[in-house]
Amino acid sequence: MEYFGTTVKKIREDKGFLSKEVYEGILSRSTAYRFEKDAANVTFSQLREILNRLNIFSLDEFVFLRRSWFSSSEVEDELFVEYKAIIYGRTPQRSLAFYEKYKNDERDQAKYYAYLVHIDYLIKTLRFEDDIISLLPIYKEEFSYIQNRLLGIAEWTMAELEAFPVASWIFDNTAKKILYRHFKNNFKKYRSFYEMNMWENKYIKLLLYYFIGQIYTGEYQELATDLKDLDVMYQNNNYLKLNDLQNYCLYLFTCGVRSASMLDFTAAQQYLSQFTKIHQALDDDQLSILNYYQHFFEQQIQKFKGNS
Repeated sequence: MEYFGTTVKKIREDKGFLSKEVYEGILSRSTAYRFEKDAANVTFSQLREILNRLNIFSLDEFVFLRRSWFSSSEVEDELFVEYKAIIYGRTPQRSLAFYEKYKNDERDQAKYYAYLVHIDYLIKTLRFEDDIISLLPIYKEEFSYIQNRLLGIAEWTMAELEAFPVASWIFDNTAKKILYRHFKNNFKKYRSFYEMNMWENKYIKLLLYYFIGQIYTGEYQELATDLKDLDVMYQNNNYLKLNDLQNYCLYLFTCGVRSASMLDFTAAQQYLSQFTKIHQALDDDQLSILNYYQHFFEQQIQKFKGNS
């Protein structure tokens, strides 16, 4: 965890905390001393406790600070603060204004932030009945830029974790597989910073974006293995099904398409029946997206039946 201890030390000193106030009951005095010199590691649960005492309640904020202080590409303070406000603010109009302001900036980091914000904007404003695949090539240059940047970043923030599943739809296959592993490994680091069900729901949602991208782009062969993570999570926790029924419907959709791609049409129809039953019980706000996926679900089954 390069520079983690050094970053904690800088935050501690900037905020005027004594070492004892931060580490007592978490690390021994000698371990804390070595940690702040990056000579000792801590667990992520220990790091969360330490950051809580420093009034840093988001791993994102910590990673942002660490990267801005110690990255080889320094981020100007004003740009960093503006970008963070946009990502956490989730206001589409401000996101688009930020994108327009920095998309042609000569600074690599500014352009990268602009593209990340643009993906966040697209996720929240595109209608699912739009022909998303036909729109993606318009942004190929941006997504390729993000692909290359992500390949060079070891530790991702939540903004990057949220951008990857959608941007990956037009990544090249080699990069996609590498970055998919990065995505899963980085997301696991956030486990200690969320209540478990919150972490699982967010993880499931982003994985589903990725799997739906595979379906849109016709990469069905990966679904058989990649969906196993979600299979285990739903089998071991019934609460996940009830807590976010839209996520669960999209999971049933991906499972059904997986079955159809393997020519198991009995299983595919069973998934479709479950999807339809839950879908019909949901409120109006969730119906438009699920109406679209029900139609798409039926199309996928018919397509594989026609090819068999």
